[in-house]
Amino acid sequence: MYRLKLVFLGTSGCIPDIGDDTASMLIDDKYLVDVGWDVVRNLRNKGVDPISVSTVFFTHMHHDHHMSLPAFLFYHLQRKHTLEHLTLVGPKEDLELVCGLSLDYLQISRFFPECKPPVLRTILPEETMTLDEVTVTACPSHHAVPGLCYRFEDADGKALCLTGDTAYNKPMVEFFKDCDLLVHETSWGPGRADPIKNVHVLHSGAEEAGIVADEAHAKKLFLVHGPQHLVEACIQSAGKHFNGPIQWPQQGVPYTV
Repeated sequence: MYRLKLVFLGTSGCIPDIGDDTASMLIDDKYLVDVGWDVVRNLRNKGVDPISVSTVFFTHMHHDHHMSLPAFLFYHLQRKHTLEHLTLVGPKEDLELVCGLSLDYLQISRFFPECKPPVLRTILPEETMTLDEVTVTACPSHHAVPGLCYRFEDADGKALCLTGDTAYNKPMVEFFKDCDLLVHETSWGPGRADPIKNVHVLHSGAEEAGIVADEAHAKKLFLVHGPQHLVEACIQSAGKHFNGPIQWPQQGVPYTV
């Protein structure tokens, strides 16, 4: 039986803890969600050749989620001398901007004049993207810049949902409905987001993660993108609202959905 496989390349917040990276993950050894600060090294340390990655999904284009995109593209250029085999998915305007800046940084026209660019696309709320055994849908997140939440679903209906960075937003709950695993950010750590300060940054605390998991009837909750020295407190905080299994995933450990 086919099962979605998930490996976290990082689980930290904006500035990674030593030995970790900003929250980013690899699905089925070929789909990335965000790239963090050091995706090429992270993949190779896990025994995965970055050339095997065909699609990168960006939850949004804040620096800590796309910082190592130029390095990732350069690795592919060194191996294939083109980028047309890659698909980059994310919020349209920011994706085009960041990808364009990355290509300019690599001086494509000077060093790889025959290179064709990667495919850029956005999944609209009514769209479905099919990737081998998996279908992917998206909905807008509620963040300081345009962002997307993703739902990866296999043929048996097993669903992995990813919030990216976001504040609590009721429409997302319906999008995550009955998922088998919800991966939710907790930038504010234990408790809830500060209602005054959060107006400008739009993040979540562990309590909001627990509330979303409960309201969506998720089967399991993973917390990421928060203070790792407060992991246990975050889990306890989320547990005030969600009765299912809660954990902070370990970097590099494979999980199945």
